[in-house]
Amino acid sequence: MEKKKNERMLWLAVLFVCFQLTASFQNQLKASFRYQSSIISKTRTSVIHRYETYRDITLIHLYIPQHTLFASFKFTGDETRMSIFACKPRDVSLYMKYGAPPVINPDDSTFPKDFKNITRSKLHHIEFMTDNKDQYINLTSPYPGWYYVAVFLSYVNPKFSAITQQGNAFRDSALLMGFADLWFQMEWSFQRAIV
Repeated sequence: MEKKKNERMLWLAVLFVCFQLTASFQNQLKASFRYQSSIISKTRTSVIHRYETYRDITLIHLYIPQHTLFASFKFTGDETRMSIFACKPRDVSLYMKYGAPPVINPDDSTFPKDFKNITRSKLHHIEFMTDNKDQYINLTSPYPGWYYVAVFLSYVNPKFSAITQQGNAFRDSALLMGFADLWFQMEWSFQRAIV
């Protein structure tokens, strides 16, 4: 019984000393945090094409600097009129991946048996229309470095699409506005107070 009482007293003394050291350590350090937000880049693609093969993809690359706490990418699809008639909004597919261009198969084709996707970064995917409405991909604590965006007009299986005569009608052009819109960087520093 006496031994347990001594152990408790020893633990209380150790906790008291640790508490005092922590309190004095916190008084000697002053931490300062600074948050910064800025628009890093804006880009407007050339014409976006309907996906038939991988060469129809428009590829955009965006850089995220180190110590970025939050990144928000804003994408907007737009139709450019090439005739007097109104443009119909079309479906757009967008894939974003860190470190390398995304490997995708929107037409559900099979990859070769020996194909290995060894990168483990997440593939972000959104579908939207070319109706000038903003779409966002938000990343919390993103990896620093290059992010690659593959964008194209969504794949339509030729078996299920209507037959149209070529050459008589004007074609509308679909464009994509991409913004690395809001970046929050956190810079921190510790200073020791002179006592």
